[in-house]
Amino acid sequence: PPRSTLFPYMTLFRSVFHALTLLNGAKSAQGYGTGAPQFAVSAEGVVYLAGSLMGPANQSLPAFVMPKGARPGYYDCFSVYSEESAQVLGVLHIYANGQALVQGPGTSDFYSLAGVSYVVGY
Repeated sequence: PPRSTLFPYMTLFRSVFHALTLLNGAKSAQGYGTGAPQFAVSAEGVVYLAGSLMGPANQSLPAFVMPKGARPGYYDCFSVYSEESAQVLGVLHIYANGQALVQGPGTSDFYSLAGVSYVVGY
């Protein structure tokens, strides 16, 4: 493929991933072979999430808070795979203050963060 189509991926591979600090009973689901919940910020200001987690039982509490340099400038909402079958969708809400809530069909569900990316808000 042309070099321009590879550029975003090359930038991501040079980014350093950092562990997310989980809150309110949320736990890493890396035992499912997906990796621990983590994030990276590219030189262009794009945040990439990776890994998976088991959400808190109380879905109105944040599962994690993004650090200041990795927060969106506004509320953002993403569809994410929930449950091990990857056939049920959950929702990841990330607010401008960095709070991230995961919601799905049940409590303490599996949530994949793979494929979630957004631009840092300044």
